[in-house]
Amino acid sequence: MKKQKHTRSAEDSVKQFSTGASEQLPIKQLLPPMLKGHWHQIVALFFAFLFTAIVEGIGFSLVVPLLQTLLSSNPPANSDNFLQLTFSQISQSVPQEWRVPGLLGMLAFVFLVKSISLIASSGMTRWFINTLRMDWTTRSLLAYLKGPYSISASRPHGEVIQTIIGETELAARGVLLLVDFSARCIQAGVLLLLLLLTNWQTTVFVLILGGLASALSWKGAQRFSLEAGQARRELRRDASKLVSETITGLRTIKLLDLATRRAKGLRQMLLHYRSVDTKFEVASGLPGNMIDLIAVIVGAAVILFMTAALKMKIEDVLPTTALFGLVFLRLAASATQLFSKRLQIASSLAPLQAVNEAMGIATEQLPGSVPFPGFSGEIVFDNVSLQPVGRHIIFDHLNMRIPAVGLTAIIGPSGSGKTTLVDLIVRLRKADHGRVLVSGRDVNEFDVRSLRARVGYLSQEPQLFDGTVAENLMMGRPDATEAEMLDVARLAHVDDFVSTMENGYSTELGRAGHLLSGGQRQRLALARELLRNPDLYIFDEPTSALDRDSETIINDLINQLSLTHPVVVISHRQDIILGAKTIYRIENAKAEELDPADFSRAGMAH
Repeated sequence: MKKQKHTRSAEDSVKQFSTGASEQLPIKQLLPPMLKGHWHQIVALFFAFLFTAIVEGIGFSLVVPLLQTLLSSNPPANSDNFLQLTFSQISQSVPQEWRVPGLLGMLAFVFLVKSISLIASSGMTRWFINTLRMDWTTRSLLAYLKGPYSISASRPHGEVIQTIIGETELAARGVLLLVDFSARCIQAGVLLLLLLLTNWQTTVFVLILGGLASALSWKGAQRFSLEAGQARRELRRDASKLVSETITGLRTIKLLDLATRRAKGLRQMLLHYRSVDTKFEVASGLPGNMIDLIAVIVGAAVILFMTAALKMKIEDVLPTTALFGLVFLRLAASATQLFSKRLQIASSLAPLQAVNEAMGIATEQLPGSVPFPGFSGEIVFDNVSLQPVGRHIIFDHLNMRIPAVGLTAIIGPSGSGKTTLVDLIVRLRKADHGRVLVSGRDVNEFDVRSLRARVGYLSQEPQLFDGTVAENLMMGRPDATEAEMLDVARLAHVDDFVSTMENGYSTELGRAGHLLSGGQRQRLALARELLRNPDLYIFDEPTSALDRDSETIINDLINQLSLTHPVVVISHRQDIILGAKTIYRIENAKAEELDPADFSRAGMAH
């Protein structure tokens, strides 16, 4: 029966990340979609590895005639060794005095070509792996940004950063291991073919010994490596989350005196990681550390087999044994590396799975292609119901009307869904039932980018970016002129503090604008929104943590904007709410409209 191709939808993504469930795929199913667009590079690498292996095989094959020439011996008359007979016929056509220099010259040339091929293959491999990492990192970030907002908002920042930056690097290393594994397989195949052409009986004997040893050691080691890989991934993720939370909450950490406790928690994770990682490295490196012992045992077995079982004379055995010795040392090194690489490849399955899941987050499909004309009419919430997966009911047949011009205040207890109303307007979330209407039309009819371009949003903790003051101001409208930027900077009183900086608008703000005070960050973020010149302004607790001067500036601008624009303020501050034209209280999944006059008399009693 033909398998049906499964395409993950946005709903599947939401369900997976809300429940934590994910399908564990084998590596042969994981890699093909992840390597899409890179197969031409893989084919080029395959032929590069094959060419290198063939050149190396030719070089090793010259060892037998060289030794035969030095020992002045010839292959037995009844020999069925194809290589020995071929090189014997070639060497006999060359004058005796030129045979050794000729063979040495050929060896030097062949291994020169091999060295050049190895250098080229190494460069191609590194280019390929870095290209993969770049592609996966970009695709993971883009999938995160374009996926359903409910996924983005619910995942811990440390986990997301670890996946996008850390796991993509580890996954690329896993592919590097796989590439190296493939190269060694090709090399082993060519060298085995060389040994078969030299003496197939002895080659079969060695293969039987090697196969038995591999079969006895592989199964348990593979299970151990899978478990170790998963454990290491979880420990890296948890450590990244802890560090991210600690750095983000530095002020709280200091005030609650949690520094020692957090450091101890990180140390415990790293101690566990050290234990798991050490055991894995010892197990994966065990075959390589025993290669000398294995070489002696197999070499002795080859000589005994050729002299006892095949009844070969010692002078005939020596050239062939020398070839077997050289090739076997190379094969033994490759075999131990193959064993180690397979363990490491199995261990890298966890980061590959993580990156595959990150890139597989379905792009949020937001219907609507009509260019948004602007907020020229009222905004209506018509019987809106919303209950995210795995959470309580946020809205139950909620109804609201936001006037086309004027200030609308929204109050309510924490967690009642005040900010979620904003998410519905800008289509970060979608109602389960009911509609959000703008000028009588469902907001879902409009193109989401043109819709969001007409909304200015200022939160309690505005996001600034690492860069200059000017770069942050121009973030939402990079085509604005310097004059326009300076106008809004003066309007939001940004120029008051920027003019005192040594580099003015070219001053670097640092991470998240940490060089500025809370009020300065708020004014800068407000100026950034003013520069975009939106139709609708939304202020989410804009003055709850500001100094008096900044609060006055923000309040004056809110009142000024509400004369010509629809302005929505989510706040508990009485001085803002008392100036509102419309007031709604969100509680128990409903919206209750309050009379501004009654609210003014009762104050915050409501």
